[in-house]
Amino acid sequence: MMDEEIQQQLKEMFFVHTFPVEKVDLMITETGLVGKEGAWKMVEWRNGILKGKELKVGGASMIKPFSLLFAAHYYLASVKNQWLLFDELAFFSKGKEVGFELRRARLEPLALNDISSYFTALAKRIAPIIENIAEVADLPKTHAFGLLAFPLYQQQSAWLKKETDQTTELRIRTDGEVLKQLSGDAFGLKRNPFDVKFRYVSSWADPNEHVRIKPACCLSYLKEGGNYCYSCPKMDTEQREVRAAQLREQAAQQQKSS
Repeated sequence: MMDEEIQQQLKEMFFVHTFPVEKVDLMITETGLVGKEGAWKMVEWRNGILKGKELKVGGASMIKPFSLLFAAHYYLASVKNQWLLFDELAFFSKGKEVGFELRRARLEPLALNDISSYFTALAKRIAPIIENIAEVADLPKTHAFGLLAFPLYQQQSAWLKKETDQTTELRIRTDGEVLKQLSGDAFGLKRNPFDVKFRYVSSWADPNEHVRIKPACCLSYLKEGGNYCYSCPKMDTEQREVRAAQLREQAAQQQKSS
């Protein structure tokens, strides 16, 4: 039986459930997601929930959970020295929330110092699903895989910021480098999507802080009433300054009304 604290961490940090998720709107197993009908059904559903102007919005919205699933494995490996195993995953949509239900999930102690083989096996398992989602949603394959990196590295930064144990911090950094160095073949690509070099810009809220530019656009601007994220790679410097001013104005209005 998996430790209750770890189950809670997986749910709260990564939207990964190791027990049945109740009252979902739609749930499709990995077998279904590899097939065109199942993938189409979920992409179309997500696009409707998000009011996407193009079907690829629904497809793009499904990639972040895969990044968080990778992050969950990375976290447990680096911090707990455990690898997360499961017999089947099911992707669920519950209102605007998305995540995974892992069936017959369990942990096993890592047998090797080098976890590249573990990461590779996980990449090979999820890559066909992402590729199929991209095809169904008419989203370029490289764009879909490009959405994997940002959520995981945001998680990594949060772990490093909180971590006080130097040995664990070193393990997080070391395992992160292993992940970056995986062959692109594991993902069916020429290049590993986690092997990215981020650009940074000053935060719109505090010019003394810096924020990462996303490697790939999440397509939020194609939602009804949507706009570009401040960290969108599509914007140039002038456009980003305009967006920063809009965000500061919105924050000021919210502060007045609160």
